[in-house]
Amino acid sequence: MTIKIKLLGLVAGAILSLLVIALVGLHGLNKNTTSIEDIGGNRMPSVDSLLVVREAITDLSRNLYAVISAERQTTLDKKRGELQVAYKRKLDATQRASEAIKRYESLPSDAEEQALYAKFSAAWKDWLALEMQMQQLHKTVLDELTDEGVRRAADEHQKMAERRGV
Repeated sequence: MTIKIKLLGLVAGAILSLLVIALVGLHGLNKNTTSIEDIGGNRMPSVDSLLVVREAITDLSRNLYAVISAERQTTLDKKRGELQVAYKRKLDATQRASEAIKRYESLPSDAEEQALYAKFSAAWKDWLALEMQMQQLHKTVLDELTDEGVRRAADEHQKMAERRGV
């Protein structure tokens, strides 16, 4: 064997090795692209929607005792002001949560996520039904604001909160 043939064999081997490495790299890039598309198109929007729901639930929980807190105010104007702010926050939080849940439901998910969501969905519907009752009570108190009405509503609100397990 001449040096020329040895050099050609060595160059061919190097080129073949580079080709194999390039193919492995392309395969890895394709897998990464698929994963990135899944994360960007499905997982992140799902996480974002769930974070909006979590934030809304936190806001609803934060305003849970607004009627009870308003009862402790000294004048009807102060009670009205506190109740109006809390009621507006509750409506806003409920709307944000409902919209985020609709967005989340429209996204694709795997079997494990669907099973967890089924459990959450049932609990959310129960929680939301009680929240709607609380919001209705809140609205009634605002519409017919009296010291006695706020006191009765605070007692009823407390009972509802205890049923919710808060």
